[in-house]
Amino acid sequence: MTPTNPHGPNRYHRYLATRREIHETVLAKFRDEHFLISDDLELLDFGEGLLMMAGWLNCDRGIRVRVRKTIRTWRDDDGARWAVKERYTYHAMLQDDTHVLRYDGPDEHRPYHHKHICQPFRTPPVAEKILRIAEEDTPTLGAVLEELRLWMWDSIAELDARGH
Repeated sequence: MTPTNPHGPNRYHRYLATRREIHETVLAKFRDEHFLISDDLELLDFGEGLLMMAGWLNCDRGIRVRVRKTIRTWRDDDGARWAVKERYTYHAMLQDDTHVLRYDGPDEHRPYHHKHICQPFRTPPVAEKILRIAEEDTPTLGAVLEELRLWMWDSIAELDARGH
């Protein structure tokens, strides 16, 4: 039961149930495939209609992903409670904090969805590019994990040489 737009507004109870089901299913898939080793994701309720999903995903070869997703909730005129993802960051790095990539929603620096692409094996590691992303192309957490898994296999020699 996935909404048509995974990033758009949804009824609160459906949003939470669907996100929980999707996250559990997606994370289980990556665990079963031995890419995701552990996670400590939590859903924190700050009151005033503000939730945050936050934590770390620890993956194979020392890849870590910091997840921060702000969810805004409100009630419509009929009293129905709604929820929508307001801000997000999926920040992938290696154990030594070398940056790999980062997806961000619109923020004070860039008023649009964007991706930071880094070159972690250059000396020194530098952010190569910042790509603008159309709203309909913003990735889900599962898509980010899949991208990182493919990157890991493409970079396996460099990761192993660095002891990851």
